Amino acid sequence: MAKPRLVVAVIYDELWTFDFAMAAVFALQWPDPDFQPYRFVVAGVDAGPIRAFGEIEVHGSAELKIADHADLLIIPGWRNVDEVPGPTLLDAVRAASERGARVAALGVGVFVLAHAGVLHGKRAATHWYLSARLARDFHDIRVVRNSLYVRDGNLYTSAGCLSGIDMLLTIIRQDYGVRVANRYARRMIAPPHRDGSQNQLAAYRSVTKAANPISRAIEWMEDHLAERITVQMLAEHAAMSTRTFMRRFQKSIGRAPMQWLTLRRIRAAQEFLEETDKSVDWIAAATGFGTAELLRYHFRKAVGISPIEWRQTRKLLSSNRASLEEDDANSFTGD
Repeated sequence: MAKPRLVVAVIYDELWTFDFAMAAVFALQWPDPDFQPYRFVVAGVDAGPIRAFGEIEVHGSAELKIADHADLLIIPGWRNVDEVPGPTLLDAVRAASERGARVAALGVGVFVLAHAGVLHGKRAATHWYLSARLARDFHDIRVVRNSLYVRDGNLYTSAGCLSGIDMLLTIIRQDYGVRVANRYARRMIAPPHRDGSQNQLAAYRSVTKAANPISRAIEWMEDHLAERITVQMLAEHAAMSTRTFMRRFQKSIGRAPMQWLTLRRIRAAQEFLEETDKSVDWIAAATGFGTAELLRYHFRKAVGISPIEWRQTRKLLSSNRASLEEDDANSFTGD
């Protein structure tokens, strides 16, 4: 049985409970004892109970020194952008980053990473209303304004609690593949995947996507991945000129339309590789790449390995997951 990856979520006085609740996704357990993907630990910066937002009292299950062994260290927000975190927390963040562990900050938590100095010269995101403040206070950070979340090496930053879920699901996808990440997403009734470059305000407006021409075009792409798609066709579905559609799509999503389509087709190919034994030629046709050569080229460029290597890796990871086919209602304990 593979050793679970250790995830440590930091808690502190005046904890942002919304962000902390997002981090607790790693506490969900699979019913199969041979597949326990994560060990989730809550570590307090200070001893004793923590006073959290909403007059909630939270108790840590370990001391912060356990962060020395974390595979993933999560900073769920920070209580005050005007307050410099104490040396204990900053040292833990630096040590984790320096040894190559992943460090993920939700929302205002990026300021903890900034004060720790680990974001020097790196890209980072935060909530839209704090982007200017982050850029002003830390000139050495390349602030990516309005993105849902950003990964730069082993460091992950997000706009807030809901976009933090997108970021954390991305980490799960990197660890265990599309299939497992999608099961976590279904458990939380969350979208399986939202691109981190998506504009924060566009994501907020997606609740009215029936009235959003860009969203209509995206929905049409989702339904026609296997077919030939051009920017002109998408512009017609959005009832815009090609130039206007290109500009609005880039502003809303953060990528050009064909870039987004290629990445979406790669994700579809990953799902086919994990869930079927179909040939690469078949998958290339089903995902709109047309030829296996073109699929291999784009797949390796985006993922870093070939489609067959992806399939072999994911089959190895899933060898002990017989219970993954159980009914979703029974997929996790604690319901």
